[in-house]
Amino acid sequence: MKTGTGRRIRRKSVGVLAAATLTALPLLAQANPKPIVVGITAWLGSIPGRSIADGATLAAAEINAKGGVNGRPIKLVIEDNHNSTTDAIRSFQRMVRQDHAVAVVGDFTSEVGLALEPWAARMHEPFLITGAASNKLTEFVHANYKQHKYIFEPNENSAELAQNICDAAKSVLVGKLHMKTAVVMSEDAAWTLPLDAGFNKCLPKAGLKVLKDIRFAPDTTDFTPIYQKIEAMHPDVIITGWAHAGAKPTTQWAEQNVPIPLKGIS
Repeated sequence: MKTGTGRRIRRKSVGVLAAATLTALPLLAQANPKPIVVGITAWLGSIPGRSIADGATLAAAEINAKGGVNGRPIKLVIEDNHNSTTDAIRSFQRMVRQDHAVAVVGDFTSEVGLALEPWAARMHEPFLITGAASNKLTEFVHANYKQHKYIFEPNENSAELAQNICDAAKSVLVGKLHMKTAVVMSEDAAWTLPLDAGFNKCLPKAGLKVLKDIRFAPDTTDFTPIYQKIEAMHPDVIITGWAHAGAKPTTQWAEQNVPIPLKGIS
């Protein structure tokens, strides 16, 4: 037979247990703090894209090893955008809406960056662009800063990169090596349009006559015809602009013993 005293003891025990549990919740939360989610979008099949993901992973590990940010660990959500603007947009939306990322980092291709900028503005999601250089990326922010202020592009843009190469050309290639002619060789991409425009404007001012501006598809696999064409022009230097193409143009230049030095961005 259950007595009133027994029921009171059990109710008191349950009450004590509940109170103890509520008291422990803040401690449990401190022991297992909610992570800070950061999204990473990159073309993982490329060397620069893989480097973005690896660099973010290394940074998160170092931060977490030191206690995280205000005691909260960094959690990365890394997704491959396959160098596709469609895949990148879907990935961006998913990381914001489903993973609740506080910010998204990537990509090195300007085409992807330009496609994601409107979504970052629309969703009020901080977007840190890593490596992409098209002038249009910063122009987008400047056009309407109040609405586009969520976008950060800390890299030099294509025009600035071109000027840096021209400054070096004037100082070293012309000033010390006495070079006089160049061929510009760039991949056909959004970021190289203002880059090549910059080269064609500032290289002559630096003292290098541009004999030809050659643009190639980023998925080119055999650069032999291009290098043969350049050799026939006898330039003193090849001014380069490639990233999407990876290391192929450089390795084939070395393997084919092309007798013309490379200078630029590659």
